[in-house]
Amino acid sequence: MSIVFRSAPIFRQLETRPMAHCATLVELPDGSLMAAWFAGAFETAPDQVIMAACWSPETQAWSPPRIVVEVPNRAVGQPVLLVHPSGEL
Repeated sequence: MSIVFRSAPIFRQLETRPMAHCATLVELPDGSLMAAWFAGAFETAPDQVIMAACWSPETQAWSPPRIVVEVPNRAVGQPVLLVHPSGEL
C-alpha cells in the first residue's frame, strides 16, 4: 500500500481575521476532508470565530473558508473535529 502526502495552503491570510491558529483535520465518510481553526485579530480576541473549509476529492480543491461558530464579543476557543462511528460529525 502506497500513501501519498501533499501540502497545499487552504486559504490566504484574511485581512479581517489575520490570526489563524489551532487547526484540526478530519476525513468525512464521503472521503472529503474538513479542516477547522480559530481566526481573529489575536488568539483571545473578542472577534475570534471558528472557521472551516472542505477538500473535495473530485475537484482536488479546498472550498472557501467560512465561519461555522461565532459568539459575538467572545473568543470561542480551539476546534476539535471527530466523526462518530455512525458517520455524524
